[in-house]
Formats: sequence, structure tokens, C-alpha cells
Amino acid sequence: PSSAASDVYKRQHWTGAVRQRLLDRQIMVSRPVHQGRHRIKVVLGNPHTSNALIDQLAADLNDCSREMV
Repeated sequence: PSSAASDVYKRQHWTGAVRQRLLDRQIMVSRPVHQGRHRIKVVLGNPHTSNALIDQLAADLNDCSREMV
């Protein structure tokens, strides 16, 4: 596949893998399409969301983002 097609595949695969990784940790996420691209969407606006969970989520997303570099 072309480089552009390969990049699209990598992004789609990455967002799917991140979504599954977060779901495995019971962090509820969705993977909506916005402007033709998949995005990771996490909803934290409830009283049961702890600071520890937000810190864990930030660390997980930082780890995952390093995989794309």
C-alpha cells in the first residue's frame, strides 16, 4: 500500500488498540469518527471518577502515544 494508506491503517489500528487497552482496564471509551478519522473519546464527567483514575488514564495515553512515534 501507499505511504498515505499505510499511515491511515496505522492510525486506525492504533486507536482500536488503545480503545481496547482502556476498556480492559474498565475505562469506558468510544471510538467515534470525526472529520473522517477515528478519535478516542473518554467521558469522565461523573462523580465516581477519581483523581487516581484520571492520572492512570493520562499515563496510559502517554504510553500509547509513544507507540506512534
